[in-house]
Amino acid sequence: MMRIVIILHLFFCTCINGYARSLNVGKQCTYPTIKLAIQSASRGDTLYIHSGVYNEGNITISKTLVLIGLSSPVVDGDHKVEVFSVKAPSVSIKGFHIRNIGRSSINDWAAIKIYNQPNCVIENNVIHQAFFGIYLQYAN
Repeated sequence: MMRIVIILHLFFCTCINGYARSLNVGKQCTYPTIKLAIQSASRGDTLYIHSGVYNEGNITISKTLVLIGLSSPVVDGDHKVEVFSVKAPSVSIKGFHIRNIGRSSINDWAAIKIYNQPNCVIENNVIHQAFFGIYLQYAN
């Protein structure tokens, strides 16, 4: 009986974790932009963003993803936009240099803004030229 329980446990753990993918983002990678990788990703996937400068406007994350910057990639808002808008629970954003965030007295743009979502992890990011660095709007 114990053997069956262990086998079923391993089977279900493999099935649940087996669907998450790793997507590489960068000039020499399958996905040249962060937005394209997010669009192609499924809930629970991890995006590895390689070094470089990414000028992509506003990047909206509306599904649970992990974004990991490798060698501190730069995400530039060109003084025009909010860079990361998080609109899904349990999103992680780690290891980025985020710069040149736009300003708006109406919208409260930030380098990373979390919109009413729980369990997000923001760590090891460096933010330059932003009125709001990390903005938690009704988030926990």
